Amino acid sequence: MATTATVVTNTDRCPACKAENVPLKEVYGVPICDKCAAKMFSEKVRERIKDAWERQQENKRRELWGKRVQLVKKGMFLFEQRKHQEALKNFREYIAILENNYKVPAGGLHPGLFDQKKEIGDILLISGIFWDMAKIYDHLKDRRNELQMCLNKYVEFSLNRPHVVLSAHGIKKHLKHSKVQHRDLFSNAHKVLRGNVGKCFIATAVFGPQSPEVRILQQFRDDVLARSLAGRAVIRAYYLASPPLARLTARTPALASVFRAVLRRFVRIIKS
Repeated sequence: MATTATVVTNTDRCPACKAENVPLKEVYGVPICDKCAAKMFSEKVRERIKDAWERQQENKRRELWGKRVQLVKKGMFLFEQRKHQEALKNFREYIAILENNYKVPAGGLHPGLFDQKKEIGDILLISGIFWDMAKIYDHLKDRRNELQMCLNKYVEFSLNRPHVVLSAHGIKKHLKHSKVQHRDLFSNAHKVLRGNVGKCFIATAVFGPQSPEVRILQQFRDDVLARSLAGRAVIRAYYLASPPLARLTARTPALASVFRAVLRRFVRIIKS
């Protein structure tokens, strides 16, 4: 293997000689150590080295993927203990593992990478991680850009999903009860989320803001209830009572199942 177009990369295990923690150079697309870079390997050996490198990277990826749960748990524990810098380190490492797994650049995570049904729990978790990171960055000097990025991701991983009700309420509560340094950024994020909730709080918490059920219920509200005095009274009562119930629904799967069944039946009645 000639040393054509060598570029110094990171320190790692050489896939050719198995030397540990050595500086690697990329030769013919495979990072190897200086000693091996100077050797003339046959095509067959080069392919074997390449295969060894790919297996090595895949094993490392799997090891990191298994580590992500521990990182989240430790980060949340540190956050509760107000050890914010240590928590931030764990959260950033967790996000980096996801970016590496889904092969996106830094800051490139988005909900479209995940199965919207099977991985809804992961989407909710990522949203929560970005929220905690945003609260940490808010109190760090000269980290406005990082704060904005985290709030953007928090919004992105909340929009058009049932937990948008909780996300919007979380910012509202934070603005009311916490010492927020960058109030404008949090307020802008809340406006976007609040606008996505609309007024059908419980249906949004059960089905998501863009669901057909929510659109049918909104149309029934506008075309039927809003046209009579009694109907408008029902709307006002619903707006007063439903927000806290919607938040409880978003946190309680059993209650969400009950409301889902009831609302689907009501939607069928409306459509019939």
